[in-house]
Amino acid sequence: MSNTEYDSRPLVENEILDEVHAVREALSARFEYDVHKLGEYLRSRRKELEEQGFRFVSKEDLEKR
Repeated sequence: MSNTEYDSRPLVENEILDEVHAVREALSARFEYDVHKLGEYLRSRRKELEEQGFRFVSKEDLEKR
């Protein structure tokens, strides 16, 4: 297929992507589409979860393998 051609397959419904888009829109609206407010929320939420014992894997953790 050349760069000027495109795949003409019809879009297929995808429940997972629909949910991801809905959650993203809800979070965006909740923080008035302000990326800084969203970032503050995500940092505080991560801290809460870490205090509850959740562990987040970093890129460095994966490189150690």
